[in-house]
Amino acid sequence: MNSSEKEEGDVHLYDVPTSLVIFLSLLYGAISLAAFVGNSLVIYVVSVSPRMRTVTNFYIANMAFADVTIALFAIPFQVGRNLDILGEYRLLDGEAKRKIT
Repeated sequence: MNSSEKEEGDVHLYDVPTSLVIFLSLLYGAISLAAFVGNSLVIYVVSVSPRMRTVTNFYIANMAFADVTIALFAIPFQVGRNLDILGEYRLLDGEAKRKIT
């Protein structure tokens, strides 16, 4: 099926340039990588250095762990959702979506 053919019930408000999709993908990837690396360093410093093991720093390390979890599990799915909303860049076609849900 080429991009000029539309399935029934498939509504696209506009065609998204491929360059925008690539730019957004790279931006999301950079944000996710920076969140993972930065928060992992916070967790490492708090766990290795005895001087940094205070109640406040454990709280900060706990928040960093939550951010690492978001960076690993939420941001990639958000990228997929955003690309799916943008138009023809479907990660799952209609049949696969109906089987999953």
